[in-house]
Amino acid sequence: MTAGVCAMVLSANMNLTPMQVMNLLRQTADSSFAPNRRRGWGLINAWEAIKIARTMTSAGSSSEQVMPFDYELRQNYPNPFNPTTVISYRLGRAGFVRLTVYDALGREVSTIVNGQKNAGNHSESFKAVSLPSGIYFYELSIDGISAGAKKMMLAK
Repeated sequence: MTAGVCAMVLSANMNLTPMQVMNLLRQTADSSFAPNRRRGWGLINAWEAIKIARTMTSAGSSSEQVMPFDYELRQNYPNPFNPTTVISYRLGRAGFVRLTVYDALGREVSTIVNGQKNAGNHSESFKAVSLPSGIYFYELSIDGISAGAKKMMLAK
């Protein structure tokens, strides 16, 4: 499994060294799921690893910008869902918002929001009628800067 994630990370950025890939996978792993601390790193967040790999330079530093204002991307509800779910987020100030859904391979399957939004709480409905069951990710971008991503599951 780890070899497959390594291949996906390297396909996102071919300039990474093996040590950079290993450190990236460790950084994005959730060790609370590791049954034995001496074996493995726990669950690897492949989506987050790929996202970070795309922003890394060959020197290993991230070119990703820091969010210039307060925001919060919340977990969708219900999750798992069939076929509709609600995705909520909070903006600290007005900005150009893009809320995008990706499949497990990182392909964009839907754009829920693509426009100017005022500061405050927002909720968007996502209808996945034409999509197959599986794991999907949604990403919030504000003024062209990624503000985070979360995982959701469509169960038909």
